[in-house]
Parts: sequence; C-alpha cells; structure tokens
Amino acid sequence: IISNDKDIMHVERKKQQRAITNDMILIALFYGKKSRSFQDTSYTVLDRSLFSSAYEKYIDKLRGLTIIGNWCDGEFYIITCYWNFLVKSRKRY
Repeated sequence: IISNDKDIMHVERKKQQRAITNDMILIALFYGKKSRSFQDTSYTVLDRSLFSSAYEKYIDKLRGLTIIGNWCDGEFYIITCYWNFLVKSRKRY
C-alpha cells in the first residue's frame, strides 16, 4: 500500500481524521466489492462481502469503508479512503 505521489501525506491525514487503520484498508482490499471509475479502482466493504468470513463480527465497524486507488506493478496506490454513509446507514445481509 503506497500513498499518492502528488501529496504523500494526504492518505495519512484522511486515515487519521476518519479513524481508518491499515488493517481496515487490507480487509477492504481483500473483501470489498470492486468497482471501476475511469482509471481508478474502488473497494467498498458491504455486509454481504464480510458475511461468513473471519471478519463477520466486525461488520458494523467496517460497513461502508471505501478505498480508492490504482494497481500498478503489484502494488496498490491509494488516492483516498472514506466512509460511505449511504452504505453505512443500511444493514443488509
């Protein structure tokens, strides 16, 4: 996981402001629903993706976590991370 080249501390600031840890980011990259927008890739953690996984007990804490970035040479370059409150406000199984 590598930050964006333009503003190296952007992701670190956003993670700190939004209480997002590196472990949460890794879970989102592994279990999140993948979608594309132009050249960027986003991963959003949904209830359905964590259901019957090792992280099922953390569904309420991880619901709505969204990571946006790009894959390049096997490394994921994070552009930003945030909580998607439209997803977070709904409980779906």
